[in-house]
Amino acid sequence: MKPIAVLFACALALGAYALNASSNPGLPEGWSLGGEAPKLYHADVDTADSLSGKGAMLLVRTDTSHPYGSAWLAQRIAGEPYAGKRVRVTMRVRFQDIEPMEGKIYIGADGGASLQGLRFSRDWTVYESILTLPADVKQLDVGVGLKGPGSARVDGIALQVLGDAPPGQRGLNIEQSVLRPAVRDEEFQ
Repeated sequence: MKPIAVLFACALALGAYALNASSNPGLPEGWSLGGEAPKLYHADVDTADSLSGKGAMLLVRTDTSHPYGSAWLAQRIAGEPYAGKRVRVTMRVRFQDIEPMEGKIYIGADGGASLQGLRFSRDWTVYESILTLPADVKQLDVGVGLKGPGSARVDGIALQVLGDAPPGQRGLNIEQSVLRPAVRDEEFQ
């Protein structure tokens, strides 16, 4: 009886993986969906609601059968150009139909992540943060997250090296975060 239970559990896990993988086939290369409950969400490119006109990345809760669960949608960026540096991360974000503090900014380095819940307006907002990165960082993940229902869009992630990180920097450090109203793409070049 135990081998049947193990086979059933394996088949169930494989089915869940296939369901999750097939629910987001339109993600551009370098973008990924993850988190605690990614199967409750859908990620795609939204060309109708984009400040840049190139399409915003969209994360939306599609399954409300379970009251809890969170997910993030992030762009994976090679870390080598930013290793041992202070870096400004800028992105335009828009959250809709969310409860206060359930819209998140997702910033991760080499698998470790920081989710910052902030009070966003329903309008496009520029999020800017200064990071210090260790000298051995291999990859950065930058995007948005949701905890619960609603939707999040991110359009135009930009990284700018500001200088060297302090000697001995270990792990990701988010020094400061700023929110300001967003404008059209001219400002974001």
